[in-house]
Amino acid sequence: MSLLRIAPFAVLVPVAVLALNAPSVRSAVAGVFQVGELREELNSEVELGESLELVNVEIQRRIAIKEGLVADLIAGRTTLACVAEQFLALNQGRPEYMRVIRVTYPGASDFEKSAHNVIGYAEGELARYPAAQQDEVRRRLQTELRDLFHTSAGAVN
Repeated sequence: MSLLRIAPFAVLVPVAVLALNAPSVRSAVAGVFQVGELREELNSEVELGESLELVNVEIQRRIAIKEGLVADLIAGRTTLACVAEQFLALNQGRPEYMRVIRVTYPGASDFEKSAHNVIGYAEGELARYPAAQQDEVRRRLQTELRDLFHTSAGAVN
């Protein structure tokens, strides 16, 4: 009688072992584990996407602020010194921005380099204005730069 109880297990165990070694079964078992890994990967991708969106929103906000400041500068509602101070304040919290500004623009201080950065930004915006207005704004900015830093008028960018 005990042999009758053991016989089904003696047959089922080898059959189960053979079945688990079949490629389709191995693939199904592996697929179950891969779903978990894929879910983790998807969650990581979603988190990265959300982080990048936050960075993008911040960059767009900073660009809008700078565009407004430069528009006021071009219109003569503010001065180069005031806008340079505000650009510097915006950029100081971003060491990578300051590294680029320090390498790209001339000047003896971060403030002077920021003034040149403002002028560079203004140059990009001036292309939309009539030539006479472009010339007037460039002359005014060169004069302000010279007065601020006692440099020659030709030292703009």
